[in-house]
Formats: sequence, structure tokens, C-alpha cells
Amino acid sequence: IDKNLIKEYAVKQRQVVGGNSSDQTSQNPSSSQQGAKAGIQYYGELNINYAPKTAKYYIRHMLQDADDRNKFEEDKKVPGVKTLTVGGKQIHVTEVTGTVGSNVSAVSVYIPGYEPEHNLISSPLSDSEDEKDKLVLNLRYYRKAYDVTYDSAGGTDVTAQKVYYDQQITPGTKPTKRGYTFKGWQIVDSTFGDSAAGTTSESSSTGSMSTKTVDFDKFKMPDHDVKLRAIWEENKTTSYSVSVWVQKADLVDKEHPDSRANYDFVGLVERKNVKTGSSVDLNSMNDAGVANNPNKLSGTNKDNPILDSELGLTKEELQGKNSDHKDGLIAKFNWMNDTPVTSLDGYDTENPGAESNYLKDSDGNYVKGPIDPNNRDLDNRVYKDLFTRYFKVNKKLTKRYTKDPNNTSTKLSANDLDNTFDLVYDRKEYDLIFAKPAGVGRGNNAAIKRKDENGKTTIYCYAGGGDCSDKYDGVNKDDHGAEINHKGYRVNVRYGQSLTDIWPDVNELDFNNGEGSLGWQIGYAGGIKYRDTPPYRFTKKEFADPSLRAVFEKNQKDKVAPSISDDPSNPNTQKYELKDNQRLLTADTHDQSNPIQVIIRKQSIASAKKHKKGDKISEGDYELSTDSYSKDDTPNDSYDYPAPSIAGFNPADGYDTARVGKALDSGDFEEKLEEWYNESHAHGDWYGLSEDEQKAFAKEYHLAFRKYRGVPVDEQEDYEGDDAQEYDGNKPLEFMYDRQKYFVRFYNADGKAIKDGSDAATEELPYEYSLTKRGKKDLTGEDKDLYGNDTSYDASVTKDGGTNTATQLDGKYTFTLNGKTYSIVRPADLPKDYVFKGWAVDQAGRHLINGKINDNSEGAEGGSESGSK
Repeated sequence: IDKNLIKEYAVKQRQVVGGNSSDQTSQNPSSSQQGAKAGIQYYGELNINYAPKTAKYYIRHMLQDADDRNKFEEDKKVPGVKTLTVGGKQIHVTEVTGTVGSNVSAVSVYIPGYEPEHNLISSPLSDSEDEKDKLVLNLRYYRKAYDVTYDSAGGTDVTAQKVYYDQQITPGTKPTKRGYTFKGWQIVDSTFGDSAAGTTSESSSTGSMSTKTVDFDKFKMPDHDVKLRAIWEENKTTSYSVSVWVQKADLVDKEHPDSRANYDFVGLVERKNVKTGSSVDLNSMNDAGVANNPNKLSGTNKDNPILDSELGLTKEELQGKNSDHKDGLIAKFNWMNDTPVTSLDGYDTENPGAESNYLKDSDGNYVKGPIDPNNRDLDNRVYKDLFTRYFKVNKKLTKRYTKDPNNTSTKLSANDLDNTFDLVYDRKEYDLIFAKPAGVGRGNNAAIKRKDENGKTTIYCYAGGGDCSDKYDGVNKDDHGAEINHKGYRVNVRYGQSLTDIWPDVNELDFNNGEGSLGWQIGYAGGIKYRDTPPYRFTKKEFADPSLRAVFEKNQKDKVAPSISDDPSNPNTQKYELKDNQRLLTADTHDQSNPIQVIIRKQSIASAKKHKKGDKISEGDYELSTDSYSKDDTPNDSYDYPAPSIAGFNPADGYDTARVGKALDSGDFEEKLEEWYNESHAHGDWYGLSEDEQKAFAKEYHLAFRKYRGVPVDEQEDYEGDDAQEYDGNKPLEFMYDRQKYFVRFYNADGKAIKDGSDAATEELPYEYSLTKRGKKDLTGEDKDLYGNDTSYDASVTKDGGTNTATQLDGKYTFTLNGKTYSIVRPADLPKDYVFKGWAVDQAGRHLINGKINDNSEGAEGGSESGSK
């Protein structure tokens, strides 16, 4: 520091020894200098700032190797890179300036796909000449891992993976998609655009976002997540299946007759080698469902696909290959105890009386049937028959049924699981006519008085037929306001349908001449066949057989079928001979007709399950049925009443026919009520019931002592009419029925029987046995005894390997049935992630035996895990 510097920065002065004593502030430099000579001392303040000394140091950026995680190599391309020679070796670094003497750390830079280590290295920065500008810090960078996810576009799932930056992506598991060929992967969110490196051009048939497929030999992981979408090419050929449905004899959803609930699944046929995208002709078939051109059903091979296929069946598929026709679809229809009719031609329904409709042997002679023991003079020539007299295709309901039940498109998808069509059969309807038209020489034109569900009474009386028509012709209402229907009582019924609520009750008949009923005559044309023992179903044996349109005697010269009119009250309406689908029932009467109580007992489900064929069944195994009823008929104890056909039952040994027993007076009848109660399913302490409960039981089982003919049961007690004969006794007529058994057969999803060698998995169970209740643990009473000790069929299937996740989707199961085990293997054509869900009554896997509807069946959306069958 020199004097001039001090003088330059001095801003104050003070008196020194011998000088002025007051401090003065200098305002100009010249005066300050003069003051100094006069003994003035100058002084001031000076702040001196020292700047830190800096030096250079270097960062070497070390990148993790792609193959060896413990190996790091310098980045030679990092921004601002410089080359240094250290120990005779060139290295690549970036330059950083730091403060001498402080601890300095490595400064990271952004390098795509890498992140620097978090525990940064630090070192003091020296200013010695030997170490100046020589500090090099190594900073390691770790490769980032990014997600690679796969959108299989409807194919099987592919597991996502983590891939390190700039590492080659492995394709992973190749997905599969039913009906399609996998062509490769495309980048969904293409940061690189359509010209992305590592992709090659590939056409797509799925409308994908990009037509580029990833070339995994070239494409390496970028510095962001990657989503890949599968590209598929649909196969040129596909297949479809036809589910055959048959209308139930008795509708379960009467308000919606077209509901699927009213149809039973009976079988499935498959069509293969059909061109993808082609359409199926739903109408090219006859009423039996036989395709017009059987060559348009399945192609011979994939190179020769069918271009315009038809929905119908072949005759062989319907009739079966074997001579007994038991292997055809027709045999699977519910024929209600009738022998299936498999003939597809040969009978003229437009001319049912034609001689060509009679069956002849190879020598040209008429084939004869058994002689009716009650009328040996009946014509017993055998008629030909026709399948469509019992079932015919409902073309309105025959449509495609895929994931959307309203989808009526017939275009075939590449995925054959979407190609499920319905072939729906309705039961043939017949016109059942209860009347005696003019010209029918026997019977009574009885009035039938029926109440509808609203309590309104209608009187049915065929105009011009005599008897009731003598009273009601020209009258629109009776004295009580009941309307008169002059067309007679006519009802459309399905083949096999129960006639319980249709058949005129004895209390609804008015013969108007003091006589009582002897039952009904069917198709009277000289020969008599009675239908006098309900409950009936409209079966072939009892109604629909061609011989029952008009019942002739053998030697009748002029065999003329009855004629009717659709509007007999109108003389201008033309009469016509009964058609093939019409059946005439005429009441027969007699003054000796008596009240008869018909008792029907049926073998219990528990008894049928316990007993095998040939076992002796005790009377205690039969239960009183609500099919019991009261009627008027002949009291002749030598007359054989034929047992009516009851679906699911056969007459017990000795009960094909029955005769009336000893008459019961009112007191005997009352005592019998206790016995009948204990024979019913509701058995218990009869005398523990209240009077109202006893009456309710009798009403439910149609048990009533009747003093009078033609008087409704609920009016018998207070009836005071003078014109009705009073009866002291009602004769019982008793029938017993054995419950039929049917086989439950178990099939895999491909339609093949589940077997152990040559033995198929089957179990014989009684009619009306509940598959839904089987094995349930919340049952009580008799249901618990009947079903609770069995294992449900669903629970009888166990996964091989148990809960081992390694075998969860291998498709191998064990089915245990009656102590025997069967192996179940998932069919190869099902997706690999399908698992067993349960047993279904249809091959589409929709109607499960547990009572639920499987909305994720093969033909529905999804299908994996919970969506398999």
C-alpha cells in the first residue's frame, strides 16, 4: 500500500500536534493537500475483496453395459465432450470449473435412456501445480428399464415385460386368436412415426393404426414405454355350428312363446371348410330341415371351401346311420313315449285318405297292425307316416345366434365361435274338435260350458249337429248371459302337449237328455275307439296317428271320413272332410253312466333312484298324483279302461288296463281320504289338519264324492234339482305308473363323449330328478335326503394339480362319477386360458345345470377364465 493510494481513499482529516484541534471534512483534494502541510493528518477506510481461486476438473461419464450389469464404458458422444490423455491413454470427458480447496462432485448431464447414480463421488480440488486441472471424476449411469406391453387385439394375453434401454426386445409368447393367423406386432403410440426404425411394412386386415410390424432383429428399446398391438390376418376358411332346438310339449313361458326357455337343445352339427366372410342361406331347406343341396354344407378341404353354404341338415344326420335310427337327431326329440317317426317322405298330408298312404310289404300286400281287443272289427291296416306330421322347422326363429341374440346376420366370421346358428323345430299343431257335426251317425252333440280365467262362461255347441244345437241354434246368449259359440269347442294343440286343462271336465258337459258320459269317440267313421281315460297328452298313439283321423271298420263299404264346417251356423260355409291335422272327438252317452273316481299313483323319485330294473317295488313306493280326477263312465266291472300315456311314466306291471272297483258310499269315501292323504307327497296326520286344510287337499288332488252327474263338484252339496239322478256310490278306478329313467351322458366341449377306455361316463336317473338340487347343502326335508348326500356334477370335477399355479391353465381335469374317475382334457381348439366352469345341457355352454345362464359361453363375449365351459 503506498501513500498515494491512502491519500486517494482518505475522506477525513484531523489536527496533529501543533495544528488545528477541530475535525474537518475535505471537499476537494487540493485543499486536503494544503491542510497536510499545516499539520493536518489524513485518514480513511478501504475494503479489499479477495476472489476465490478456481481450477478445472473433469467428468468421465460411464454408461452401464447392456450385457454385463457390472461393466461400465465411457460415453464418447456426450454433449461438450473433450479428449484428455491420462497415463498415456485418451479418455472422453466434460469440463467443469470448481473452487480450489472445496469438495467438488461429478455433475451429471441428460443422457437418453440412462440415469446417474445417486451417491455422487466427491473430491477436494487442489491448486498445486502438480495436480492443477488434472482431477477426473468417474460418474456411472445406469440403464433405465421401460415397460413393453402387448395389446393382443382379441388374441390370447401376452405378459408385459421390462426391457432395458437400447436392449433388443424379445418377441415373447406368440399370441393366438381363433380363426386368425398372427402376422406380427405394430407400435401403437409410434413416437418415431410410421417410418420407425426396426419396423417393416406389413398389411393388416384388422383396421389397425399402423401397417408397420416390428422387426425385433433391428428394433431396440427406446427411452420410453412401448405398447405393441398384434396384427392378424383372418383365415380364408372357417367353420360354423348348428344348434338344434325343439319346442317343449308344454311351454314354460306362455307369455313369450318364442322365448328360448320354451325350447330344448337336442344336438349340434358342425360345418367345416367354409369360406370366411361368406353367408349361410337360412331358407334353403324343407320343412323337415333337410338342406336342398347337401353338397353345400361342408367343404372337402381348406383349399376347396364352400362359398354359399346352407343351414339345413342331411337326411343321415336327422335319421341316423343305423337301421334302428337311434343314432339320429330325430331320436333325441322328445316323443312323449311314442316311437320316433323317422320317415321324411311317402305320406301325402294333402290327401290323407289316399290308398297310397297305406303301408304295403314287398309283395304288395297291406301291412296289418294288432287287433283292438275292445273292437275286433276295426280296420287294422297300417298307415305310412311322416316326421313333419309331428315336428317342422320354424324358419322365423331359425337364425344366427351369436353374442347378440338379435343378430340375424348370416355372414361368417373367421372365429368359428361367433358362427353359431339355430335350427329351431316347432311341434306340429293339430285342431282338436269336440263336437258332433251333422252326418256323424253316433254320439251326442253335447254342450260344453267352460269358464275362462276371468270367470266368464262360454257355451260351445256345434250348430246343426242336433242335441245341444236344438236348444242353442240361432241364440247368442243363454238365460244367464253366457255367450254361445256355434263352432263347437275347438282348440289348437301341439303334438305331445298336455290336455289336462283343455280336456272338458265332466262337470262342464251338458247332454240335455238326462244321460251321462261314456267318454269320447275319436274320428268316428263307423269304427269306435274311445278316449275315456284322461289325463291325456296329444300323442301319436292316442291322437296323432294317421289312422285316428277317421276310424273305419274292416268291411265298411263306403269309407268316408267325417266332414265339418269352420262356421256351421252359416249355411253358405262349405263343409270339408277332416284334414290330416284335425281330430274329431264326439261324446258318447248312456243312461247307466255312473260317477267314477280315478286314482292315479306314480312311483316316487326316491324309489326310482333306489331301485333297478327288475326290482320288486312295493305299493308304498307309489304316491298319489294330482293327475287324479273324477268322471262319469260305465260302471261295468268287466270293461277294461286303457291306461293313458303320461310323459315320463309307464303303466306299472298289471296296469296297462284297469277295471272299476267296488263302489264307495259317502262314508267310505271320507275314510279313504285319510288313506289317500298318506299316499300323497304331503303325507302326515290327516286328523291334525283343519277342515279347510282337508278340503284344500281334496281339491288339489281332485278327490270328490259326487251324488249327481253333470253337477259341478262345488255345487253338489247344496244341489236341489229334480231332474238329476242321485247316486249312493262312486266307483274307484285305479292306475299305477312306474317312473322312467333316462341316461345323463357327459360330453366334452368338442361334442365327444367323456370316456375311460371304451366306457362312457353316464348315469341313469329318474324322470324329474333335479340336477340343480343335486349336492346342494342348504336343502331340508325330503329334498335333503334325496339330493343332499350326493355330490354335484360340477363339484365332481377337480383340477389336476390342485391350486398349483404352474398347472392352472393346462386344461387337465378329473371327473369322478359313482366311484369311477374319468380324465377330461380341454379340447385343442379352445383358447389356452379357458378353464372348466361347469356342466351345461347344451353344447353352446349357455344353460348350466346349476340353473344359471352362462353369458360368457363360447358364443358370448369373453370366454377366458369364467367364460369357458
